[in-house]
Amino acid sequence: MMVDLHCHILPNVDDGPQDLEESLQMCQIAHRDGIQTIVATPHFVESRINAVPGQLEYAVNALDELNLALRKEKISLGIKFGFEVALFPELPEFVERFPALTIEGLNKYILVELPFSQFPLYTDEVLFQLQSRGICPIIAHPERNLGLLREPSLLVSLVERGILAQATASSFLGESGREARRALEAWCKKGYIHIVGSDAHSPERRPPILSSAHRVLKKWVGTKRADWVINQVPRQILAGQEVEADFWVDAR
Repeated sequence: MMVDLHCHILPNVDDGPQDLEESLQMCQIAHRDGIQTIVATPHFVESRINAVPGQLEYAVNALDELNLALRKEKISLGIKFGFEVALFPELPEFVERFPALTIEGLNKYILVELPFSQFPLYTDEVLFQLQSRGICPIIAHPERNLGLLREPSLLVSLVERGILAQATASSFLGESGREARRALEAWCKKGYIHIVGSDAHSPERRPPILSSAHRVLKKWVGTKRADWVINQVPRQILAGQEVEADFWVDAR
């Protein structure tokens, strides 16, 4: 059973589902696809630090509401807690004060979104400060970042520092464009992609489906590596266990 580590599934929290009914529709799609666990990752963007507790409380209430509804509907799917956190210079200080921004609040992993059009000059320093606090950054959908597409070696340098990368499932199918798919294939074959997430926002817009990407990934890197990426790594992250960014499972 698969784990979707990046999914906008909480009702009426961000640009994901607008109500509980839509969230449940997404959960049914995920369950049918063989997904067992979803990490809800609503957007967190730079804001006033005194506004953060209210944002966290609102997201937690939405999470509790969805998990309760899943039990009532007898949908066998677990929703865990995290955020997709936009990169900004003060991010390490925010995370130090609010560990709930990390996946499951474990202070071990955090899903970080770079600006789509660039690789900011402060990126290395912010990621270093997170790592120095014992928190491993996970770069969300690097194949959709124009800065990384222009200079693919930037992602290589991040992985060599122990940082993880999470690709979007639909990018394996070409839905993020040909350039993104070509870069993604090259990165996967070199071992620079560690996680696949749906980045789902609704039942129609990039739905919570991982199986199609899994099939493509097996063709690119073999069954063992694909299973490591799709199944093993997300489970290690949820357990707060260390993932070796440069680890390679023998192909085929």
